[in-house]
Amino acid sequence: MVNNDMTNTERRVLEAAIRVFVRRGKSGARMQEIADEAHINKASLHYYFRSKDRLYEAVFRLLFQEFSQILRPVLDPATPPPDAIKQVISIYISQLRKHPELPLFILHELSEGGESLRSVVREILMEKNAEVPELLTMKIEQGIREGVFRNVDVDQVVISIIACSVFFFIGYPMVSLMKPELAGRKEEFLDRRAEAVFDLLYYGLKPRTEGES
Repeated sequence: MVNNDMTNTERRVLEAAIRVFVRRGKSGARMQEIADEAHINKASLHYYFRSKDRLYEAVFRLLFQEFSQILRPVLDPATPPPDAIKQVISIYISQLRKHPELPLFILHELSEGGESLRSVVREILMEKNAEVPELLTMKIEQGIREGVFRNVDVDQVVISIIACSVFFFIGYPMVSLMKPELAGRKEEFLDRRAEAVFDLLYYGLKPRTEGES
């Protein structure tokens, strides 16, 4: 839990809100449905979150803060760059296994214009709590300086790390159609996913020996 002052009820409300917002989108979600999902009455819901807009932004704030809290220690300058990249990939995938609805929740927000997401990101940036993309960029640059990564387009690598970690959770319905045999062994596949993504990216980053193109 990111906020030590958050009550169990508040946490339950936020997790219920994510599920409802994924199903309905912000415009279609109703506070009564969120209250029912959280197993509290509507008056209690309004006590914690006075409006749907405040609840919606609180969900995004929680998500960004949780990921930031977990990822920032891994990206400490003392962590060797290959180890840091491996841990970042593992954290992304393990967190999304716990909350597979999160990518769709964010996509719903973006499909509705993304203003709430932009508002929360701006606030967190002002509070200096959103350092993860910058720290990840710096970690890759550190690897280049130290010679453990070749000279690559750092922005491309950052996007590739995030995309390779997140896509399966967004695209699973399509993936299961293209590869129906995965449907019965989804968890087994995800057990190996972090290692597979790291191998793919690391051997693309690793300096090439003479004669390799």
